[in-house]
Amino acid sequence: MDSNLNKDERQGLPSASGIEQLKLCPGSFNYQKSFTEVKSGDASEGTIRHDLIEQVIRGQMDISDIEDDAQADCVERSLVLLDNIESEIGVGKYQTQKLEERLWVRANDQNIYSAKYDLLREYENGIFLLVDWKTLYGEHTRANDNIQLLSQAIAVHRNTPAKINKMYCALVEPFPSPSYSLVEYSEDRLELGYDWVRKVIEEANENAPRIPGAKQCKFCKALSVCPESRTVITKVLELKPNEISPALLSQLMEVAQLAEKWASGVKSRVKEMLLEDEGVDGWQLRGSGSIKSIDS
Repeated sequence: MDSNLNKDERQGLPSASGIEQLKLCPGSFNYQKSFTEVKSGDASEGTIRHDLIEQVIRGQMDISDIEDDAQADCVERSLVLLDNIESEIGVGKYQTQKLEERLWVRANDQNIYSAKYDLLREYENGIFLLVDWKTLYGEHTRANDNIQLLSQAIAVHRNTPAKINKMYCALVEPFPSPSYSLVEYSEDRLELGYDWVRKVIEEANENAPRIPGAKQCKFCKALSVCPESRTVITKVLELKPNEISPALLSQLMEVAQLAEKWASGVKSRVKEMLLEDEGVDGWQLRGSGSIKSIDS
């Protein structure tokens, strides 16, 4: 078997997509290392859509070649939004273009995290545009507050010898209604961001606390076995009806979201074990791939 198939291109280190999780739950990164990631169908569809956008931008295929209507619509919307962004920032034809490149950020002569952007274009006068496609329905943090986008921009800055006069970062959302958000970073802001991200990573050590929450737990591989998450959920279940005030409902909604993600994580973990022929008492896989009780 080709050893590259199991190669971790992130080298066991944090990536830009996980920096916000580290900030919100510093202990999460090391805790997750012993757990495998279970890919969802939505994640696979997102990857397909990213690949199609890349192929069309590279000129390897036309939108008319895409057979799936939803995927073709996603690509078309994304590229229209890209044109709108370039019009807003007032740039002409790009000088260089790169897609799906992983960059490394270093500190003290060591790699500390990597960032893989979707699209990077350089224009005249030291203007750069970094694009992140969000090709599925869902809630996404806007560009000006998006830590993943900032971490990607920092990686570009620290790996670009040329002077960066303006770094624009765009979050492109073709669905449900085509839209984008845009932020501009100066070199000074990117340097400050680098110091901030480096501190976040340094604090995410083996002794760091685990702090559960709907946002940081959403993609955590260890959610189904995390004792801190279970404790938060259990405390809410112990509340008596007369203790649930209107003022408490906002907090309870966040715990409810966490509970939903915890339950989904448990199901994914059970399915993974069944797929690997590890027994789970009372449960088995259906022919369709879903899970059913043996007694059902």
